[in-house]
Amino acid sequence: MAGYTVYEALAVSEVLYLCEHYKIDAVVIAPDLEDPDVIEAQMRHITIKVSANATAKDLIWEVENLFGKQSQPVQ
Repeated sequence: MAGYTVYEALAVSEVLYLCEHYKIDAVVIAPDLEDPDVIEAQMRHITIKVSANATAKDLIWEVENLFGKQSQPVQ
């Protein structure tokens, strides 16, 4: 509803695949993920690690401050 395209991945390998095949502007990391492979994604892409009590509103605020309000959707 906020104008963003979202892809969901359950493994770091899926994230890296999506980043290689689509234009991904930022990777959002869940608070419960403690995988050392996440470092690879963090080094190549803008990442946002959300806190356990973060809401969708909080994440949208972060993305808008990071990229500004754009006419084209952020992925």
